[in-house]
This record gives sequence, structure tokens and C-alpha cells, in this order.
Amino acid sequence: MKNKNLLHDKKLSKAQVQEILRKQGKLIPELMEAFCERRPDGSIFEQDLVYELNDGNFLVVRDPSIKREGGKGDIWKREFMNRFASWSKEVKEDYAQGRSSSTEHWRYYSKYKNELIDNVELLIQELSHRLNIDILDLDKSYDSLGLVSSKVEKLGRDVARPELYDNLVAYVGEVIKSRVQGQWKFDSVFKVPYVGNENEHTHLNPVNIVWGELGSLEPMNLRKATVAEIRNVSHLHKIVKQNKS
Repeated sequence: MKNKNLLHDKKLSKAQVQEILRKQGKLIPELMEAFCERRPDGSIFEQDLVYELNDGNFLVVRDPSIKREGGKGDIWKREFMNRFASWSKEVKEDYAQGRSSSTEHWRYYSKYKNELIDNVELLIQELSHRLNIDILDLDKSYDSLGLVSSKVEKLGRDVARPELYDNLVAYVGEVIKSRVQGQWKFDSVFKVPYVGNENEHTHLNPVNIVWGELGSLEPMNLRKATVAEIRNVSHLHKIVKQNKS
């Protein structure tokens, strides 16, 4: 299956890469960290090379020291390359700072933390104001999640992450509540809010949904992620019931 972010179907051979570089290509060191694998001590294990081409797209060449694959390459679309480089930097920083899980990541950026549940309505009002969405359009429907996602994309996830993390968690949680006849609950072990209902096994996680979408390489799609969370948990409940019967 063709990768939509590449300009070709098959990986470029070493000869094809060299032919391109004979005519064009400017080495871009600041983008190469995204294609760098390091050992625990920080030393480089593998380092791919990144060249900007005349049309603005990027040629990524596998580390020449690697057997067989070394020297082969791919041409990445400019827009995706910029997103990928930014995403890779954030992932590495999060890992280094101990916030690689959804819970750790949310608690780092959260303003309300343990008090989020008590401030859900306020957070949704703030979300309406910040994203310029009529409060009546935040009707806890799946369609409203599509609207929120598009607004966050326009604002920028780099802005939404520090400013609207709690707001997004609160709204996604409210949508989930309306779908499963649920209630907000707080996990005292992991110190994270979630949505449950009368089924003791229901544990729907809006924090995980928002974390995944804020950190995705693809455009934000809170609707798709929320539907998947509800379906997955509902399927697990059926298994639990069958095992108990």
C-alpha cells in the first residue's frame, strides 16, 4: 500500500539516490535528529541523512553504514516532513522528561489535575470561547467532536497542548458520558479522571483519547478516536459478561 506522504511507491535504490544527489540536494542537519537512533549513553547508533530538494520536498537517505539498506532513500512531502520532525522532537523530549504515557503527559500539562471533574462546565465554556464555537454547538454529539478537531487544527496543537488540554479532556468525557449513560470518576491509583457507569468494568479514558490525538501525525480526529474507545470497551464488556455466565 502506497504511503501517502511519499512521492513514490518503492524505496529508491542507491543508484537512484546518487543520481538525484548529483543534480540537487542540500543537507539539512537540523532535521536529521528526527532520523537518529541513539544508544542509552547518548551516542549515535544510526543516522539517516536528510536533503532538501529543489521542489521543497525532502530526500531521506538511510545511514550509509547499514548493510543492504544503507544508501537507499525515500522522498517525503514537505508538509509531512515538517510535522514529522516536530513530532519526533516532542516524543523524544517527553520520553526524556518522564511523560511518555498518557497519564504522565496529561498531568504535566493539566492545570486542574485532581479537580478537573469539579470544573467540567467551566472548562467547556472556556473551550467554546477559545475556539470560537457557539456553546449551543457543543451539544455532546459525535459531530461536535469533528468541529472541535477542525478548530484545534486551525489553532495549532502546539498551542492547544499547554492551553486546552483539560478543556478537551472535559468535553470528550462529556460526549462519552452522554453515549454510555456514564458518570465522571477518579482513579486514585493512576490519579486520572475517567468515565464509568453501572458496569464496574467500564473505564473509558478521555485523557488517553486527547493525548493520542494531540500527539498524532495525522490531522486531529476526536470523533474517530472517541467512537473507537467506546466500541472497544463495549466489546470487552461483552467478553466479561460471557466469562461470568
